Amino acid sequence: MIIVDSNVLAYLYLPGEHTAAAEALLEKAYGKEKMEEYLSRSIHHVLVYPYLSVQSPLQQLRCLRPLAPDRTLSEIWHFRLKGAPEAIYRRSLWYYNLVNSPATMINADDLENWTKGQWGLQSDGGDWVSFHRHMGDDRIENGVAYSNHGTSEVVMRSQFAAWSRYMDGSAA
Repeated sequence: MIIVDSNVLAYLYLPGEHTAAAEALLEKAYGKEKMEEYLSRSIHHVLVYPYLSVQSPLQQLRCLRPLAPDRTLSEIWHFRLKGAPEAIYRRSLWYYNLVNSPATMINADDLENWTKGQWGLQSDGGDWVSFHRHMGDDRIENGVAYSNHGTSEVVMRSQFAAWSRYMDGSAA
């Protein structure tokens, strides 16, 4: 598992009665201590090798599915939290549409980067891909890679390390 730290706390909380209602449901289900633990987490992405991105605070799943060596399908699903107030769902649906519409800079930027990366890999520009950004500044704790930099390439380094372990049989 790879966790990239990001502050989404401003997104997580709704004003007034909506926040109180959500917190009451969590406290009833898990107790006050666990509720506070869950709400204090600041995880933006959890990446599950090799293709799944879970953005639980945003209630989104993204799956990249290779269809051919030069073709990948990017699918994004929005999900509703069971028992959560309608305002929580509406807020996450608003955010889902904001970041994933064709007109947004966020998803369009991701797709542009993946496309240009594919073009680069198909070119005669070189045989190596560098994923060195912020190398040495990330940390590994209990097999989990952490980064304090949004532009760290620890995710790619971790994916290639996992791929290498799968290829040599040491991941089993």
